[in-house]
Amino acid sequence: MSVSYTHNKTLIFAGTSDPCFQVRLISIGLTEENCPSVSAALAEVLKEKAGLDSSRGYMQLTDPTAARTGYRGTTFAQL
Repeated sequence: MSVSYTHNKTLIFAGTSDPCFQVRLISIGLTEENCPSVSAALAEVLKEKAGLDSSRGYMQLTDPTAARTGYRGTTFAQL
């Protein structure tokens, strides 16, 4: 898993420029079963650290699969 943060003053959500977020989390091993708990944990961090309500943005949670993730000239599936 890797994390990147970009501050964007011009992001608009639900028709307002009130503080909001977009989260894109990409991690091998995410499943439909564990995504709700991951989403809840991320929402808690956004609330505690940035004061953002979970209704002010979307989270995209993606599993690219080990076979589709390149690393060191191969894929994680081959390692």
